Amino acid sequence: MKTYPIPMVPGPVRVPAAIRNVYLESYGSGDLETDFIELYTRTQRRLKEIFTTRDDIVIMSGEGMLALWSALKSCLVPGDRVLAVATGVFGYGIGEMAQSLGADVKIVGFSYDETINDLARIEAAIAEFKPRMITAVHCETPSGTLNPLDGLGRLKQTYQVPLFYVDTVAGAGGVPVLADDWQIDLCLGGSQKCLSAPPDMSFLSVSPKAGRSSKRWAMWATTPSNPSTRPSRIGISPIRPVGRALRHSLSLPDCCWKKA
Repeated sequence: MKTYPIPMVPGPVRVPAAIRNVYLESYGSGDLETDFIELYTRTQRRLKEIFTTRDDIVIMSGEGMLALWSALKSCLVPGDRVLAVATGVFGYGIGEMAQSLGADVKIVGFSYDETINDLARIEAAIAEFKPRMITAVHCETPSGTLNPLDGLGRLKQTYQVPLFYVDTVAGAGGVPVLADDWQIDLCLGGSQKCLSAPPDMSFLSVSPKAGRSSKRWAMWATTPSNPSTRPSRIGISPIRPVGRALRHSLSLPDCCWKKA
């Protein structure tokens, strides 16, 4: 396989040796020791800082697409209306994902070299379509465009759209993310972009409204069972090496979210 001194690809990114070395450590039993739950809750607190949110954080073992799919599957049933605001591959793709689950999808599309720039057109679509969920991508990975989301958040609030779903896999840790200020209910991230970890962890913030509206609970399938109330027992094989790697990446000195 050919490698490059500076790999100009949208990801996964090069993983620093300090993070790779975490995978070489031995670990105890997550069923018998409290270390993993403590690791999980410390990592949750760090991710809340990245997302600038007070909402709950769910951490899962799997590449970033796991967060995208699990949030859709947890909160949508066939017939739900989804307005997909799309400016690139993933924005359009999320609309197709929701459609594959039986949702009634309307796309407000822009070209791949544009960002969200016509709120009037989006507002007209919301008023006419009356969606249950709005979806958008913060940073479009292939094209590298960064979408402003505060306007969508205001429209979501004005028209009382129940859910705002945002893919920030390529943005989290690299640029400021203001999930609460932007009215985001499901904010989705992954370990393999700005956080410089392998593509084996995904995470999302879940607002109280999103939690109440969850219909299938897919997003909790691979996480500890309510760690706040069961501090010493989990019902899954602990993902301790990848959890440690993610936690370590969150402490890297060049994470721009610390400076934001």
